Amino acid sequence: MQADFIARGRHGLHAGAVLVLAGAGAILAPRSAPGLGTALLAAAAAAAALATIPGGLPASGRRWIGSLSKPQAQKARFPGATDPPSPPFAGRPAWVVAGLLLAVGTAFWTGGNRLTLPGVFAWGASVASLLWGLSAPKEEPGSVLALPSRAALVALVALTLAGGALRLGAFATVPPEPTSDHVEKALDAARIADGARPVFCGTNGGREPLQMYLLALLSLLPGLGFGLSELTLLTAFEGTLTIPLFFLAGRELARPRGRRAAEAAGLAAAGLATVSGWHILLSRLGLRIVLLPAVALLLLTFLLRAAREGQRRDFLVSGVVLGLGLYTYQSARFLPFLAGAAALLAVRDTPAARDRLRRGLLALVLVAAACAVPLARYAVEYPGPFWARARTRVLGDASASNPASAFLERLPALLRGTAPALGALHVTGDGSWFQGTRGRPFLDPVTMSLLGAGLGLGLAGVLRKRDRAALLVPASLVLLLLPSAVAAAHPAENPCTTRASGALAPAILLAGLGLSWVVRAARARGGTAASVATSVLLLAGPALAARTELLDGWRPAYAASAHPHRAMAAEVAAFLRNGGRAGNVFVIGVPHGADDRAVAMEAGLVRRSPGIDPAQRPLATALEPAFRGADGRRRDFDPEGALLLLLSTRDEKGVDELRLLFPGAIVRRVPSAGPDRGFLRVEVPAGQAARAPAP
Repeated sequence: MQADFIARGRHGLHAGAVLVLAGAGAILAPRSAPGLGTALLAAAAAAAALATIPGGLPASGRRWIGSLSKPQAQKARFPGATDPPSPPFAGRPAWVVAGLLLAVGTAFWTGGNRLTLPGVFAWGASVASLLWGLSAPKEEPGSVLALPSRAALVALVALTLAGGALRLGAFATVPPEPTSDHVEKALDAARIADGARPVFCGTNGGREPLQMYLLALLSLLPGLGFGLSELTLLTAFEGTLTIPLFFLAGRELARPRGRRAAEAAGLAAAGLATVSGWHILLSRLGLRIVLLPAVALLLLTFLLRAAREGQRRDFLVSGVVLGLGLYTYQSARFLPFLAGAAALLAVRDTPAARDRLRRGLLALVLVAAACAVPLARYAVEYPGPFWARARTRVLGDASASNPASAFLERLPALLRGTAPALGALHVTGDGSWFQGTRGRPFLDPVTMSLLGAGLGLGLAGVLRKRDRAALLVPASLVLLLLPSAVAAAHPAENPCTTRASGALAPAILLAGLGLSWVVRAARARGGTAASVATSVLLLAGPALAARTELLDGWRPAYAASAHPHRAMAAEVAAFLRNGGRAGNVFVIGVPHGADDRAVAMEAGLVRRSPGIDPAQRPLATALEPAFRGADGRRRDFDPEGALLLLLSTRDEKGVDELRLLFPGAIVRRVPSAGPDRGFLRVEVPAGQAARAPAP
């Protein structure tokens, strides 16, 4: 008993020492000591590995190296990895053939960037046919995705509700203003609500369509439309529903350690995701980026299972997640590399295992390809819009004529970009005011410290459990940071919070391993009370960091840089309530000024574009088509009614022109946040605007 007590005490001391070491690195790295901080984090990972490997690293390392070609331990731990006769590749060949033929029909009926009813039917039927035909009817029974225990389920529900409260309530004031990015998504969703059925939204550099379809569905609810509130409401819900996926993936990562340890790791990952400033930011941003961590978590869950057990069903589910994930966000195009990494790490030490792996991978590829058929048809039919954003970020704006030469020219920049991308977690973060607090690392010091410990624990797990498939998670951390690095033509955009958003999933999973280890060490040393106190303390750190970063850092910086679209929309809404017509509203543009579509969106006029282009001067010429009834955007213009014109405070010449055109105009400055510290409101009373301005 005394020896056990001493062992428990040493375990707790090791955990504390690792946290101190990693914490020092996480604090020093962003404070002009990136090299020292990174070295300390690496030392903490090594210390965590040594602290959890009985007998030390050398002996365990020899055992692991010697066991790479011996699958016995892996088989004993995962019953699905036994070696019965391999099932036939396609137990139902007719269904596979039908699925392939239906996939061809899908490609035929989804041309012209439009989802048709026959095309959607063929698409769904092709995927279903392949899933049924490729499933192994005589596959040996393996582990199933079991429900969590009652205690874990209660804790998970509590964490999910807490995550929803943070994303829908506590942080509901961010972001304070819509931008042109929000407008583009709202306009695409409005087109879908009006009957468009695009496979890919090709405007503004091109965007994957799933989020816009979801927003169009959300707009069908009473009282909802297409404004910033609806955009952020949708992403907040999506972020909240992602929290259980962190539990699912964290539990799968730690499954070789036993059920209780696996559930503890899953709950730790879900808890860190609940209070993660990075994930809360993505959940409040109002853009489709928040879907990528969810897809990455699902893919990691089933790829881990497939790599460990070789079950066909896990390969098939991975194919569905991979194929449909391509419709979420551009960085999802890196997800196929995860499947390749899983194939390299999978159990393949016997002929039967290698046979299962080959057949499982082929099944994954076929199902993923069937899911991606409409998008692939679009990419072949419209390669310019499909590759536009990726091409310009990697190769530059002038790359279309000679992409090979542009790539060779950008190759050194691509290689240089890997360092800031890999350092984004703990050294320096995004430089854009739109996507977070400028320069703040993606992870707070506590989460980064736990990530350092989790990396070491993951390596120790590979050595102790002979579970090389677990290396998929740290490998995915590197792979999913690379979308930030490839912006070689725009190095100022690297690191990028949004393009690297897929890396949030493995980062939190590894940090969850570290948190569960520290909590178990606290329990071993001080009992349940100590473990609860440790959990609360370590989760309070990221929560406080998120509050400081988002409310005290991001919100004021965002408000100071974004134009006051909501305040301008409030003036438009008041004008409409007082009997004014939407066609009589004009937003006079200036270079780098407010987006008139954002003003209209927030005023409930998402399909309107009330702007006057900055190049349309003098204003008499710009206004003249409306008075002649020749402005197609203003079918409801009333020359006898009042006019409302909104201008930048920088547009002094425009104000002078309006005073000459409409001597009775009432000019008022409206103070607000933003780069211009307000805007000008010019109202021309009814009857005084009847004379059409002379050009």
